[in-house]
Amino acid sequence: MIRNNIKFIITIEILFLVYLLILFFQTFFLLNNHLIFIASFFLLILIIILRILFLNFKQKKLIFSIQKNKKFNYLNILLFVLFYIILIIFENKNHCFFSIFLALILGFIIVAIFIGLNNDGKNKFKNKFSILINAKLSKEKSFFNNIYKEFMEEIQQTKVKEKENLSYTREREYLLYHKARYFFMYKMLNTVDINKRKYIKILDIGPSYLTIILKKMHYNVFAVGIDKKWQKKLHKEKIEYKKYDCNTMDTKIPYPLEKFDIIIFNEVIEHLTIHPKHYLLEFRRVLKQNGVLIISIPNFATLPNRIMLLLGINPQPMFLFDDRCGEAHIRVYTMNEIISLLKQSGFKVIKKYRPLYFDLPSIRRTKLIQFLRIIIYPFVIIFPFLRAAICVIAKKR
Repeated sequence: MIRNNIKFIITIEILFLVYLLILFFQTFFLLNNHLIFIASFFLLILIIILRILFLNFKQKKLIFSIQKNKKFNYLNILLFVLFYIILIIFENKNHCFFSIFLALILGFIIVAIFIGLNNDGKNKFKNKFSILINAKLSKEKSFFNNIYKEFMEEIQQTKVKEKENLSYTREREYLLYHKARYFFMYKMLNTVDINKRKYIKILDIGPSYLTIILKKMHYNVFAVGIDKKWQKKLHKEKIEYKKYDCNTMDTKIPYPLEKFDIIIFNEVIEHLTIHPKHYLLEFRRVLKQNGVLIISIPNFATLPNRIMLLLGINPQPMFLFDDRCGEAHIRVYTMNEIISLLKQSGFKVIKKYRPLYFDLPSIRRTKLIQFLRIIIYPFVIIFPFLRAAICVIAKKR
């Protein structure tokens, strides 16, 4: 039901963009064709009707339900009608630039305002939609959710014992925020052909909760890193953990040649200072012939970053917001950069993905950030290269 409503609102916005294109061509090419005017007019009427229907969704189970107050709903409809009247007035005066600007800004903002950001809506969003848009309810997903519940209970017990409220809050929010990413990475493992072999060995570079999830899902997983906290956690789960610092050029992964079938490099590369080729070649060394590297990173070429660059603002100021060791993003990459680095390091790219898990509203962010993400969401659906995450699957050549 939720997925259907997302498709519904995206359909409205796509129709609205089509209307703007008609308006643009009609103005700049001076097309006085009555058929074009009639078509654009009826398209506009259709959009108005769809948006009014959208505002009248009152099912309690929908995260996009507005308010139970009927007066509030009628006020929303009135705002939409006034907005379109203003748009038509400016269209008739051929103020195309202002009209398009007004339509884009007000249209997306008004839609964003009426998408439920109340507590009920956010809870439904987290519980039902935060894993993947198209993920079907399955035994694997159910098992995954049960593992996540265990993590949350363990963190709650740690809070009671140690009374570290800040640490508890930070870890809890991190888990909730990255749940979609972990499930996505797990699904990626199932798409790899090598996964059909028996007794495959997986190496996780820079362990996380994903490492434990894979172990609990009966994967033969190993881990390397430098975090003592994770060393204790993985030892408790009976996962082999060895020290390896991929941020230095003279260290090697403490495993022999062609040991692993799959290497997972999940949200680590943006924290490193040395040239990626040094550790990518080391990954290649310990991968078996035709072994697979799954790498996921934030995307530098997001819509907010592009806007900031146009305004002369650096989107990734080093160490400005997070002075915790290893937490800051040092260098964020684009899809083309990652593909180029992989090819230079002896890998063949077999699959590319632009997942949506970082583009969805999250409880880890403020209401303002949630609001802005909802405005941006139709853009990232239509233009995947603006999404906030990148995932590449590459095979050893």
